[in-house]
Amino acid sequence: MKSSKYILLGALFCLSLSFISACSQSEEGTTLRILNMEDYIYLYEGEGDEDTVTPEEDKMDLIDQFARDMEAKHPEMGKISVIYTTTDTNETLYNEIKTGKAVYDIICPSDYMIQKLINDNLIEKLDKSLVPNYYGEDSDVCDYIKNQFGGIEAKNLKSGVTEKVDDYSVGYMWGTLGILYNPDYFDETIAEEIHDDVQTWDMLWDEKYQGTISIKNSMRDTYAVGILKAYEDDLRSYKESHTLDEYNKHLKEVFNSFDQESVDAVKDVLNTLKKNVFGLEVDSGKLDITTGKIGVNIAWSGDAIYSMELAADEDQTLYYSIPDLGSNVWFDGWVMPTRPNSQPRSENEKILAHEWLNYLCDPHVAKENMEYTGYTSFVGGEEVRDMIVDWYDARTSFLYTEIDGESYDIFYEDDNDEPVYLTIEDFDEAHNDAYNDKPLFYEKSNGEKVEFNDPLIEDEKVPLTYGDITIEKLLAHEDVKVVDDIKYFFGDYTFYSTSYLPFEGNESAGLDFFCQFPSEKTIKRCAVMAYDYKNNDRVVKMWEDFKSDPLPIWAIILFALELLGIGAIVLYMLLNRRIKQKIRKNRLESK
Repeated sequence: MKSSKYILLGALFCLSLSFISACSQSEEGTTLRILNMEDYIYLYEGEGDEDTVTPEEDKMDLIDQFARDMEAKHPEMGKISVIYTTTDTNETLYNEIKTGKAVYDIICPSDYMIQKLINDNLIEKLDKSLVPNYYGEDSDVCDYIKNQFGGIEAKNLKSGVTEKVDDYSVGYMWGTLGILYNPDYFDETIAEEIHDDVQTWDMLWDEKYQGTISIKNSMRDTYAVGILKAYEDDLRSYKESHTLDEYNKHLKEVFNSFDQESVDAVKDVLNTLKKNVFGLEVDSGKLDITTGKIGVNIAWSGDAIYSMELAADEDQTLYYSIPDLGSNVWFDGWVMPTRPNSQPRSENEKILAHEWLNYLCDPHVAKENMEYTGYTSFVGGEEVRDMIVDWYDARTSFLYTEIDGESYDIFYEDDNDEPVYLTIEDFDEAHNDAYNDKPLFYEKSNGEKVEFNDPLIEDEKVPLTYGDITIEKLLAHEDVKVVDDIKYFFGDYTFYSTSYLPFEGNESAGLDFFCQFPSEKTIKRCAVMAYDYKNNDRVVKMWEDFKSDPLPIWAIILFALELLGIGAIVLYMLLNRRIKQKIRKNRLESK
């Protein structure tokens, strides 16, 4: 549920391109026109971004790389150009496609908007044979997530046929809606209680958090929170008396209740909630929580990751909770719009559009996009897995050490006194007994060789040898736990973490690893909120009424401050890319 970070600039940019014509094929070549959300694909940013998608000296972003690859693969298409445009919201995207103001070949909406586009006969079915990286036997796309996304249905109102989203789209990123919170924002008593409180959505209505919470200025997401509160008793009773799979089925039914009674119930609980919140936001919350303006933010998981990393850069620790009754799980996918006035799409144009979809499902490309955006890709192959090991696995702490902001590789010396650097595989393979007693070292930039101490024991010097690099040694640390409930995404691979679910007996709240890859138990207590074309007007009316009611005093103050601070907001939009660049650079340097 990607939100824009450049709403003003993006809108002006889109307006300037509003009269661009369709994907064209001429004597000069072929052009592919793409519409995506802002900052939602790897874009090379120049100096300071040391990662690259190509081995050449001249680094490229993914769009340039795609065009170059396609020219080599399809010389019959001539010169291939890609016109890449961004927008701010799903609704803006829909209006562009509906009105035909601009024509695109590939767009990237969210799950509910894909349903709406199917309703209105505005997208075409895909040729699955042309996207083997997604549909083929050797695909690295997670089957569980793909099936969850592909199982969504929508009725084509023109033909009267109920269609599967899977026939029209290729999944891109996915995530959840949850509670992002900063315990250090509160006094000591509340800071200790908040980890327990966030296990339920009730905490948003708790008066002790009054004025510290921001919620989404988004009808669908806030409706999701409201329906979970309004039907809390029913859901809790059902969850306690049924299996998790049965609960998931019931949750989907409740989650997608848009009858008048349900809408009224949601309006009542949201009006009560409004008295407790600091304000509504779409994009500013992820920065507000790191600057101390708020202590709690209803956040999309990708934005939560952004906030967590930004906070860590300032020595703050944020946590993310998916409360026990569940939440919204969302998906973004790529689709191919129909041509206005039934204009035909040439065979070459069709092939190029599908090549783009296939390209995005390449594991290396998916890894680059995931690292750049902070969101979670549908692709879960070896390259993505190894990146996640580098980011979150406790074994990584044994392979690298960070001293004074510098990261060093760990090694032992062979019989010729040559360094042998450790790898993740050293934890899983039998050690060479001849080297078991060899001490471990790291080498500083000045050439100084330093003995390596156990990184998971603070304030103690416990020298390690090669023989200590074992899973048993790792698990001897009380904070290191086996993470085996994400096999739905990574197969039989086992992770080890100190931060996945750090609170004993609490399966709702964790750090960035949990935020990015919730456990299977957590996913099974989440549901997709469908687009209901029959009752959508009723929900829209409720939302308009909710927003038109008088705001609490702190929301009025917030609004006034935001008007006065418009210059700061514009400055933030301009600097935001640099902030993300710094985060990615720090992440790379810490490996």
